Amino acid sequence: MSIDLPLVFATLIGVSILAYVVLDGYDLGVGMLMPAATPDQQELMVASIGPFWDANETWLVLGIALLLVAFPAAHGVVLQALYLPVAAMLIGLMLRGVAFELRMKAEGWHAELWNWLFWFGSFLASLAQGFMLGRYITGFETGAGYWLFALLVGASLCGGYVLLGASWLVLRTEGELQRKARAWARWGLLWVALGVALVSVATPLASELNPGDSLAVNGVCLTVILCGLGEVHADVGPETARVTTFSELRRDQRVNLERPLRIDARLGGHLVQGHVDGIGTIEEIRRDADCHWLTVSFPPALAPFFIRKGSVTVDGVSLTIAGLGDSQFDVQIIPFTWEHTSLCEAKAGDKVNLECDMIGKYVARAMDLAVDGQSRKGH
Repeated sequence: MSIDLPLVFATLIGVSILAYVVLDGYDLGVGMLMPAATPDQQELMVASIGPFWDANETWLVLGIALLLVAFPAAHGVVLQALYLPVAAMLIGLMLRGVAFELRMKAEGWHAELWNWLFWFGSFLASLAQGFMLGRYITGFETGAGYWLFALLVGASLCGGYVLLGASWLVLRTEGELQRKARAWARWGLLWVALGVALVSVATPLASELNPGDSLAVNGVCLTVILCGLGEVHADVGPETARVTTFSELRRDQRVNLERPLRIDARLGGHLVQGHVDGIGTIEEIRRDADCHWLTVSFPPALAPFFIRKGSVTVDGVSLTIAGLGDSQFDVQIIPFTWEHTSLCEAKAGDKVNLECDMIGKYVARAMDLAVDGQSRKGH
């Protein structure tokens, strides 16, 4: 039995992040609760986390290191997109560390200053972590709505850490501070519940994909009826199943997904409607240096719509026809396209959805109508 290393590393990264959230979350929460306590209670709060907090950030470092080792390309993309919030988080963690050490030696207003910096560092690090989570969830999309969603997630995570910190104090303290901690825990729970509710309401607003939207699946335009938790649901009618390769799809088979083009976006490739014109067959796959060549046969009815150097869509992938015969064409797949589409799993004999160039279809239709009109005039 082969080991799925990407899954193993993804699991390890998830465990590392979870361990960090639990083990460092409570002391971040305690730090954010500092302004609500008296000076004597602040000393007890800091003393309760003192023996445990030093190595907790190690889990975060481990998760980032695993991301770099296992998924270097993703590591570059993620950290580049999150450069500023990562810097803010590190500043917050450094402030906490410095304040934690110096507050014990300071006196008078200096001690008060370091207490406030300990609170601010805890808040900044927590908010930055939640903000990064919000940006990651939305795929680093740009726009005011996405940034507000990320801030909402950041505020919600602060509430979660406050709940963890208050719960820790309930377990580790007694007397008046413990009673305060119980009240803080109730407020933290309400904060988390409100955050979950607001995030749930805001998710459809921030998402680019909602019920009723269009989504191309292997080049077939479908209407989304349900989406969430990493899944998309769509209905496929009998006609669609008959004229596409959907009837041959297998469970867990990879498919190509593409959202519709926004009218204000830059146009790359060629215009694709998601209306399959016919089913082709992959006759041959051959490697050429880092590229791959596909020879695809097509139904005779589609022959008028193909030209050499023209465009064709194969299972939703926009390609350029490099070679053309009477009943088949050749396309070259560059490494990036090969690695990021389902074509890398294709084999000779597989059926594929074909969509011809939209402009060519309109031109052919107009010419047919013109010829029919001339024929009627001749009679």
